[in-house]
Amino acid sequence: MSVAQGLELREIWHRYGSHSPPVLRGVSMRVEPGESIALMGPSGSGKTTLLTVLGLLVEPTGGEVRLDGRVLPKKGAELARLRAAEFGWVFQSVNVLPRRSALDNAALGLLARGTASADAKRAAEGALEAVGIGSLARQPVHTLSGGELQRVCIARVLAARPRFILADEPTGQLDGANTEGVIAALVNNRPLGTSVVIATHDPLVAGHCDRVLRLVDGEIVPGGASR
Repeated sequence: MSVAQGLELREIWHRYGSHSPPVLRGVSMRVEPGESIALMGPSGSGKTTLLTVLGLLVEPTGGEVRLDGRVLPKKGAELARLRAAEFGWVFQSVNVLPRRSALDNAALGLLARGTASADAKRAAEGALEAVGIGSLARQPVHTLSGGELQRVCIARVLAARPRFILADEPTGQLDGANTEGVIAALVNNRPLGTSVVIATHDPLVAGHCDRVLRLVDGEIVPGGASR
């Protein structure tokens, strides 16, 4: 019998504090290998909390997180190892070392894992090319535009080749032209088999994804779509 591959949430509940209302209410979803999903919903609907549960950053109040059919532990070294090895993050605000080059910044994730410097920079160069800014590899990042900075952050994640990329409003501070380029870089240039889940308000972003899930008051509701 084959084991189901991918990441799965089963009946996830979460609240911040025992007397707070639940932020997630029995959410079940599955992330298949290689697919892209847009999480849409109004502010306060639980999108960011759902991403942090998917990325093993937050232990849910109730329910199960499964990876390749196996129920994951709630805490411990194994969970920390999976979190570091299998997941990459892209955030709305860019996180870079401002006086270092785009190449140095794109290599940071691999260097943090102990990858040899030459190998990390080779992978980072390929990732910068993939997101369309290979010519800016030696530029100090403080000279780059907002869209270029976000591509550096995406390149850093792509270079590490995680199984799952989680992005929280990655285009929230960009205009339409930059949004198009950044999302195309993220969705279209990820390694084969890597899944992407993007929390967004923007229909332009959702239009690049295979599937849309709509979250309202902590629940997935009908009205999502497949491309």
